[in-house]
Amino acid sequence: KIKPPLGSIKILAEEYKVTRVTVDMALAYYNNSDTAKAIRIRAIELMVTALDEAKEFENNLKSE
Repeated sequence: KIKPPLGSIKILAEEYKVTRVTVDMALAYYNNSDTAKAIRIRAIELMVTALDEAKEFENNLKSE
């Protein structure tokens, strides 16, 4: 199962105009529709963004 950052489920549901249950099922690989695939790709993008922000924050702490 893909576990995106907190608050991402709501964002994904709004972006794809689906329910939170649909997003959760897509992230758990219960279906393989085009929408489910798109949701998974977008969730990974959100995870990468969150990771980049965390790395930037960490670097700022180290430089202080």
